[in-house]
Amino acid sequence: MHTRDCFAALYSPWGAAFLKESSLYKGEKSSRRDHITVCTLLRDVWLRSRPEFERSFFRTMSRNGRLVDLIIVAGKDQDMKAPLSWRYGVLFIGCVLIFCAFIFKPAPGKAQRKAVVVELFTSEGCSSCPPADELLSRINGQESANGATIIPLGFHVDYWNYLGWQDRFSSPAYSERQQQYAQRFRLGGPYTPQMVVDGANEFVGNSSGRAQTTIAEAATHPQEADIQLSAAEPGKVKIQARLAGGGGAVPDVMLAITEDNLSTRVGAGENGGRVLRHAAVVREFRRLGRLENGSFEQDLTLHRDKNWNPANLHLVVFVQAADRGMIEGAASVPWNSLAGSN
Repeated sequence: MHTRDCFAALYSPWGAAFLKESSLYKGEKSSRRDHITVCTLLRDVWLRSRPEFERSFFRTMSRNGRLVDLIIVAGKDQDMKAPLSWRYGVLFIGCVLIFCAFIFKPAPGKAQRKAVVVELFTSEGCSSCPPADELLSRINGQESANGATIIPLGFHVDYWNYLGWQDRFSSPAYSERQQQYAQRFRLGGPYTPQMVVDGANEFVGNSSGRAQTTIAEAATHPQEADIQLSAAEPGKVKIQARLAGGGGAVPDVMLAITEDNLSTRVGAGENGGRVLRHAAVVREFRRLGRLENGSFEQDLTLHRDKNWNPANLHLVVFVQAADRGMIEGAASVPWNSLAGSN
């Protein structure tokens, strides 16, 4: 539905319409209370100016693919001859403008960085996490709306293991990383599923719409660090990182090895009896060092666990401000693209 269609429906002689975001879409809880407030105001203004109405409801899809309820408020024939008072007319149009500003957001600006890192804190013992795992799988290998590469990292935390199912991908180090994010974002504590985009924004990890907009917005921020990954001698990778401004802050250089196409038949806990599928599961995570004087270079020897499938592995390196700050740049390469890494 385009903006002009919204105006035509709202101010047509046969009735008024307004859109309300549906919480039924993919089971998400709506956090857009402002939409409902505006919709309620539109309804009240119209009903006060046109006292006799009949309503019909039907479900439709909005332009951005969300399921919405379109409520048509149709007046009786004799009442349609009465014009709106100028006060209600002005208020009504103002409400429409506010409402459309919420619904029809401008497209994101051009991407200023090559890649955006999306961290998902999840657990096989959490019943709310499977939709978030599916979302991470969908964006894996994709680009943002404005053209930045999405680098997903699936961190499986260990604090749900007490419910009866031991997540084989979990690590207390990943729980600690999330705890540090919780302190930085001033949250009451860690929760799952949680997504963190480029270390700067967090939200509930099963929100597809929020993920798309946040990733695209993150891509518009200038890239402060450039990272190059290349094959060195057999079994090694050369890592080079440089800050655009040279000196100044001393951020960390982080390494992650991820694996796709993993699945688990869960035997107990909240997801007992289900088969869960995962992508970009973090198999190894550690700090390589810091960008002293704005640069970092290292020939890293690669080690692969015998249970990891090299065809599904990626090597990820990113630069992040100390104390889990904003990620300044990132790069990812398939494991098999590095000579001698099998």
